[in-house]
Amino acid sequence: MTHLSFNSLCLLRRACVALAAAMLCPGLSALADDAGMKAAYLQKIKSIDRKASNRGGAYRYTLLDIDGDGTPELLIHGGTCSADMAVSVYTWNSGKLIHLDDLPGQSECLNGNNCLFLLETAMGGYWTEFKITKKGLKLVGVVVGEGEFPEEEDIAWSAEARQATELNWHDMTDVKQLQGTSATGSKGKRTTGKRRSHGKR
Repeated sequence: MTHLSFNSLCLLRRACVALAAAMLCPGLSALADDAGMKAAYLQKIKSIDRKASNRGGAYRYTLLDIDGDGTPELLIHGGTCSADMAVSVYTWNSGKLIHLDDLPGQSECLNGNNCLFLLETAMGGYWTEFKITKKGLKLVGVVVGEGEFPEEEDIAWSAEARQATELNWHDMTDVKQLQGTSATGSKGKRTTGKRRSHGKR
């Protein structure tokens, strides 16, 4: 017969109570997980906002459920200068904040159907359009268009991206989206199908 210490018995009892509560009231577990996600996202936003205050730079954030699994990802765009601009993507998984990737920062983003369209511009007036999807805890990028900027001011997104919507970016001090009853992200307006030409660099 195995004998357990008093502390071990207390821990076992708490675990059993928590398991029973999760089985009887799964909604409570979901609420707790949602609260944990929002707290982690808020902490990340505040830490980056402090870095911006100390080192200079501009940042903004939005929430977007990239793969449609019900958990919105946290996207933070910005940097201290043009050289380190990036779109940092975070998600919430198994009670932990996960940093998925840093996407090229000199870019425009669109919210597609369970994907993210991103336009990267480079020196010399070259552009590349990526379609970003989320596979598990990884971001996968596929090039769907590339070339040189034409002389005219605007050029069109790819046919699929024209059905996408613009992202609703928020100032780092505007955290109302994370203080509501749910953090699902908000839909932006339909894109005009045009992307800005930044000219040849």
